[in-house]
Amino acid sequence: MSRFILVASFILPFALLAGCTNSGTNTSSSEKEYSLKGRVVSINTEKKTVNIDHEEIPGLMKAMKMDFGVADPKSLLDLVPGQQVEAKLKVVSGKYILSEIRKVGDVVAQKPMATDEEEAEVISNLAKLSAEDRKLAEAQKFCPTGGRLGVKWRRTPRRR
Repeated sequence: MSRFILVASFILPFALLAGCTNSGTNTSSSEKEYSLKGRVVSINTEKKTVNIDHEEIPGLMKAMKMDFGVADPKSLLDLVPGQQVEAKLKVVSGKYILSEIRKVGDVVAQKPMATDEEEAEVISNLAKLSAEDRKLAEAQKFCPTGGRLGVKWRRTPRRR
């Protein structure tokens, strides 16, 4: 019996160590990658995020609008609201990070063509700006949050 205890006490620590792994050094098991398709709603260069109205991401989430961080902040410089995009989405420690962002298709108009009343409102509101700001607003055309510059914000029905 003492021989058994001696052998067991010698083998047991090695058997226990063989089952241990260091999960702290293996981060790839906590990272998951998905394909994302959607339309840029707005861009926040200060926070290095982009808000995208995306399609369903199978195995992760339903279609919705949400902010995503980006792996390369320079990729935000090429994006405009309304732009259709595809990207790789990595989920790392609960954070959503986009990489390999590609523009696909044309910029989708954020709003239907303006009525004469809206056009008059735009012209009136642009006239209130300084010449420098008016020039910038006319070149930009769309507000980063999705509407047309110069038109008073109106609540629109939520898309389902």
